[in-house]
Amino acid sequence: MTAKNADKHAQIENMFNHSIPWDVIQKKVGCGRSTIRRISRETKLQSKNSAGRRRLLTHREETKAARDIRLGLSKSAADASFGVKKPDQMVNPKTIARTFKRKGLKSTKKKTVLPLNNGKQKARYDWAKAHKDWSETDWERVVFSDETKIQKRGSNGLEYAWKEDNAPYRDHHYKKKRAYGGGGIMLWSCITIYGEGYMSWLQSNVNGELYTSVLEEEYKETLKYYGLQSSDMIF
Repeated sequence: MTAKNADKHAQIENMFNHSIPWDVIQKKVGCGRSTIRRISRETKLQSKNSAGRRRLLTHREETKAARDIRLGLSKSAADASFGVKKPDQMVNPKTIARTFKRKGLKSTKKKTVLPLNNGKQKARYDWAKAHKDWSETDWERVVFSDETKIQKRGSNGLEYAWKEDNAPYRDHHYKKKRAYGGGGIMLWSCITIYGEGYMSWLQSNVNGELYTSVLEEEYKETLKYYGLQSSDMIF
């Protein structure tokens, strides 16, 4: 290799290291694309094969944005965009969203759960541990119940969070609900191993008195329908 060719070779390698597009390398060095391709293969260096905009965010900024959304420090792509400081350019939330997708994050609907303090979380965990060895026969005695609220107007307020497919759910992946919130239409029902139970339309905010009346009517009628005894069931 002549000194002139060695100099060109070094220039091309240096431009590869700085991700210079091939057409720019051609003009500056004065060589053909075949030469650039050969040197790229020889040195195993990567360069952009066509002109285009560079990524606005650095690798460090992308990593920080993804970390913040995983930990719940940022609530959305728009929120994360404010955490990336660019004095000369505004970062569009769509840029952040594309970054999340490259990092394996997906926008998923938040699961609706009751807000639980540490004490209630521990109580539920202890209960789960105590019943982890239950047989199918044991679980057949359980009657599950729940209430749901249907909004009279508008949506049910769906909320989304960014999460990787196999990552565990964190606190910010859940939408906290209130057990007996006012407004809308509240429905209650239960389910047994034999089928669903009677449904009750709760026409006022749920309190202890109203819930007791539901148990006296719909719950007991459900057991009666399936020929079950209250003493044999767990509610």
